[in-house]
Order: sequence, then structure tokens, then C-alpha cells
Amino acid sequence: MSATLPRFQSDGAFTNKGLINLTLSLLLASIALGFAANWVSQFFYLIVLFPLGMGFVLLLVGNWMVHQYKIRNRQICTVTGLLGALLMFVSMHYFEFRNFSKEMHANPNWENVEPLAEMTLEEVNADSAPEDRVTAEEFEDLKRVVAASNSFMGYLHFAAHIGVEIGRSSSEINLGYVGTWIYWLLEMGLTAAFVAFTLRSEADKPFCTHTESWMDQSNVIAQVQGDPNAILGILESGSLEAAPSILSQGESSKVTQIELHQSTDPDSPNQVIEVSELVPGKKEPQANSIGLLLASKEHVAALTESLMKSQEGTEAPAPA
Repeated sequence: MSATLPRFQSDGAFTNKGLINLTLSLLLASIALGFAANWVSQFFYLIVLFPLGMGFVLLLVGNWMVHQYKIRNRQICTVTGLLGALLMFVSMHYFEFRNFSKEMHANPNWENVEPLAEMTLEEVNADSAPEDRVTAEEFEDLKRVVAASNSFMGYLHFAAHIGVEIGRSSSEINLGYVGTWIYWLLEMGLTAAFVAFTLRSEADKPFCTHTESWMDQSNVIAQVQGDPNAILGILESGSLEAAPSILSQGESSKVTQIELHQSTDPDSPNQVIEVSELVPGKKEPQANSIGLLLASKEHVAALTESLMKSQEGTEAPAPA
């Protein structure tokens, strides 16, 4: 009589040391990336590519810390990933503000210009000749520059009024004030979502709680023509007698991959079976995970042997 295989789920465990180190490393990396992006943007800035690149580097730091400190809590990974990505963009704009403020205050005439922002337009033009009078639009620009040099939010409003320009130099489009704010929010939101949810998936990776080790070793034991959900159901039943029927699910146009995850620790009693659907990719097929099953070493060995015997003489199908 076969026993149903349980679905593998992360146990959500973490240590205080791991939480502190993950948080601090992401915050420090975010500030460093913000500083680097601000410095590079003085020479050039590629929209979309820069945010993705910054997010990718931040993700590398986060993934390493999650793996190093064996953090399996999805909520912690999501929140720290979001905060890290948001801080990265805030830091980038803050360093822009500091550079702008330093440049303005270094101007020898700044002491004469700054007080004008506290005056009214009539007071500014009171002693000026008609040809030297400041227009209302020029006066508003002056107040924005002064506000931008003295406060971070003032700088953001000033930069948004200047606007982000996209496109080639010959046909650049200025997004304007509202468009720039929308672009900043989209840039920050999409990058934060990418970092948070990818970091969260790292916490969901197979982990052996008996030996406190990640199941880093993996190998494909079968690629078959068939519906991945149906094959997952057969494997979940735990019936070794039914296992060969996996290879006869050819009515579906889908291709299913069965992959085995195991710990490098030989004392680990369990292994994880992952069922994925193979979909065409640009260079090679991509595996979209459908489900994870927890199984004993003995069950996996018997399953693998059964599938290998049944699969002899057949070729692995390719995704359509």
C-alpha cells in the first residue's frame, strides 16, 4: 500500500542573526548602489536598463544572504526586498540632491540670489529698470531652484519640472512634470517587485530541516510528453506501480520535466521531487515549476529506477 507524498513547503524559519544581517546588507547595498548610479548618471543614464541592473545586483546580495543564513521566511524576504529596492532609488535621488545643493551654494552670487525667493515679485522688481524686470515665470523658476537647493522634496519637484527625456537625441520626448513622477514610480515599483518576489522565491527553495541544509544538488530524472498537473497527481499518489503510466500521457502537447533536489549532506533522509512544465525559450526551454513533493531517499531511488526502465528506448520530447 503506497502512502501519499506530501507537498513540500518552506517552514518559514529564520534566525535573528540572519534577519539582522539580511536587512543590514540590503540597506548598505542599496545606499552604495544609489551612490554609484548617481555618479554614473552624471555621464549617461539608460532608462529601464539601469534600474534592472541595479535591482539585479541588489538581488545577488539578498540571495547570497538568504542562502548563507538559511532564511526560509517568505514575508521577511518580501519586505526586506521591497525596502531595499525603495531605499536604492531614494538614495540615488538624494545623492543627486546633495550634488545639486553643493553646486548651488558654491556659486559666489548665491548669497544674493537665495533671499529673493522669500520676496514677492513686486519687491524683486521694485528697483529694477523695465528691461531688467523678472517675469512671473522666471520668478517661479528661481523659487524652485532655491527650494531644490535647500530640501530633498524641493529638489524632486524641481527635477520633475525639468522632466525625464526618453528617446534618441534627435527625437527626445520630455515626459513633463506628471509624466516624470509616473515614470519614477513605475521604475521604482517594478524594480522593487522584481527584487522582492525573486528574493521570496529563494526562501521557497528545497531545504532539509533534518540536516539544516539547502538541497542544492539537482538532476533531471525524466522529461516526458504529458500534462504536468496530471503527472504531479500520479507522483503525489506515491504509487510506484502507477509511475510508469507517466510515460503514457502523450495525448497532451505539453512537456513535463521531473527533477530531483537533494542535500549535499549524506545524512539527509528526504529529497524533493519537482514537477515543471517546459516552455520554449530564446535559447533553451524554460522550466515553470508546477509543484514540489517531499519523498524519502528509498522512494526516490525506486521511482527513478522504475522510470529509467520504462523510458529505455524512448527519446525525451522537445517543447513545442
